[in-house]
Amino acid sequence: MVTDKPSGLERTVFQKRSSGDGSDDSSLSYEDMNAELANVQNFLFLIAGPTASGKTTVQIDIMKLVGSINEVKIEQTREIRDVLDVGRVQITKQEYRDNCKAERYLVTNTTQYPDDQSKREYVSYGIPKGPFLENLLSQDAILTMTDPKFYKCFIKRMKKNLDRQRVIPIAIITDDRDDLQMRLDARDCSESERLRRLLQAEPQWEFYASRICQGEFPHIIVNNSPKSLRECQKGEKPSPIIRAETYAAINQTVKKTTEIVKFYRELRNNPMSAMQHDNAAVFDVNRAFLNYISFKFFGCCYDKVVEGCNNGNLKLNKSGERLTEIKQKTKNTTLVDHLFEHMTVSEAEADKQTGVLSIEFNDVISGAPHEDIQEIFRCIAPDYGRIIGNKIRYSISDKPSFDKRPYLCAIEMKIY
Repeated sequence: MVTDKPSGLERTVFQKRSSGDGSDDSSLSYEDMNAELANVQNFLFLIAGPTASGKTTVQIDIMKLVGSINEVKIEQTREIRDVLDVGRVQITKQEYRDNCKAERYLVTNTTQYPDDQSKREYVSYGIPKGPFLENLLSQDAILTMTDPKFYKCFIKRMKKNLDRQRVIPIAIITDDRDDLQMRLDARDCSESERLRRLLQAEPQWEFYASRICQGEFPHIIVNNSPKSLRECQKGEKPSPIIRAETYAAINQTVKKTTEIVKFYRELRNNPMSAMQHDNAAVFDVNRAFLNYISFKFFGCCYDKVVEGCNNGNLKLNKSGERLTEIKQKTKNTTLVDHLFEHMTVSEAEADKQTGVLSIEFNDVISGAPHEDIQEIFRCIAPDYGRIIGNKIRYSISDKPSFDKRPYLCAIEMKIY
């Protein structure tokens, strides 16, 4: 279980051995690294997925939106791409060899990439130890990875050195691998870069889809292109409506990731507010989130919500202090009092194939302005929830269509 950050954390080894700019990485032994990583209480959000899955967009927006988060840089011997390539620093192959010899890196990897002439290009990556530690010791951090081999090397290193509840793997993927090809066909980049990435896309998608189905990722974000964009003919310029739908889909993906970051911070700052309240032997962060939302809305844990739904006696949690706060924010005292007094759950159905518990309320909410209902529901759990048509969905993970495991990861409420 994630706990509060301790005060007075000793960081003497790193302070003595590093100036903070990574210039003294070579004097950081792996024993020192182990000692430092054992004390890390901040989170490293590891965003991984195939090329063109949307990781770059998410990282750029997360850095702007959530605040107090560092970017972990990866050094690489390939050229920085002529499309957005965040979190990367280009170095020469000789610099890479010198850094490896000096044991400057936390983890390294050399892989081969196909080019547009079917040749194989060797590319090397390394994460410098000093900046990595500095980032994590100061505040939460974010790191993106694409190459499967490098991802496996990094996870192996982190399993040895860092509490797994401090490294948060988040997979960003599409339901269909062809979606990646469509995006790359439309990408504004050089033809050689496009062809190189097209050759990488399918094996990378297969790797991450396999790891998702094995349960390796606690959080999965399905970042599909909207249907209207997928139906566009190759070379056809998207209409304003299609562009708007595409931006909306991207914003939903960014919001999903933001909610994951916010919930982990909630767990760290107020661990009791999201306790499971059940007898599960292993902590499950998605179940903890469902419990958190259940308490916000109904004053009981998720299992009690399901039980109460079946009994037909589940109502909104109307503690006095909470009601006052919602009234102040919405400035709609009459409707708030009416809903919290008379609204009950009329139907609930859990579908483990889609991963969603669907909740419907009685007709008390019928006739009320849709915008007012949305605003009230947003005030109940202000940092979470995404409007999907006439419903609000609460989740910090998606269930891809290719993942056939039966599990629940979302609560969806029909609000009008």
